Amino acid sequence: MIGAEGSKAALDKASAELEDAKENYARIQNLYETGAASRMEYDKAALQVQIDEKNLQEASTVLQAGLAQAEGLKQSLAALSAKEEQLTVKSPLEGIVLAVPVKLGQVVNPGVLLVTVADSDQLEVKADILSDDLGQVAVGQKVTITAEVLDRQLAGEVKKIYPQAEEKVSALGVIQRRVPVLVTFKDPANLKPGYEVKVAIETLSRTNVLIAPRESVITRGDGQKEVAVVNNGRINYQLIETGINDQENIEVAGGIKEGDILVRDGSLGLKERTKVKIQQ
Repeated sequence: MIGAEGSKAALDKASAELEDAKENYARIQNLYETGAASRMEYDKAALQVQIDEKNLQEASTVLQAGLAQAEGLKQSLAALSAKEEQLTVKSPLEGIVLAVPVKLGQVVNPGVLLVTVADSDQLEVKADILSDDLGQVAVGQKVTITAEVLDRQLAGEVKKIYPQAEEKVSALGVIQRRVPVLVTFKDPANLKPGYEVKVAIETLSRTNVLIAPRESVITRGDGQKEVAVVNNGRINYQLIETGINDQENIEVAGGIKEGDILVRDGSLGLKERTKVKIQQ
């Protein structure tokens, strides 16, 4: 805007000089008419008015050009600012930056992942289940979340079941088809983005049933289930019928009754009729 201010000052100066020239011309004209001024003085005064009028017109033209240029620059700046705003990618949410897979100055194509941002107050768990078990899972089912960093279990629920299975290799090298499942929970406790957790989906619930610890149930070579029952201080193996199970217990539908004493660790391999001592 310094150029515009300078042009305005030049215009004011030219206007003042023109006013002085007109006043001088009027004075010389009166003197000339009374014979007190020569023709040369009269012509000189008239010429000065013409010169100052031309200077004023030029100063006005320069000022208008400067103002037009300033307006053009203002519009160009606004256009550049708008373009810069379009080129600036802003995260739609506040959170923690987990990853920046691109480098400063790198040319990227539309759709390329720039930054991974997580909202630490609204965590979700992405787990996967075997495709063979998909028929037992539904949106809204209760989920129990556990992790080494947690001092308690967290309650959640199945929010989404992805429509397509993914091929993965298990820890034993077995190729499996697994379906991603999204689990939500309200209380993040001390979990952070990227932590590993275990989830247990409650696909079926029953009450008032007889249960036995999972580790007490033995699977025989023929596939039947049995438990080691303590009768009169000796081991007796008893076949059982099982139902549903969770991470800790198995439903017993028949074979033993409430109050029977079981060997908790069925993998001990105790022989039939082995004497044992019950520890309270």
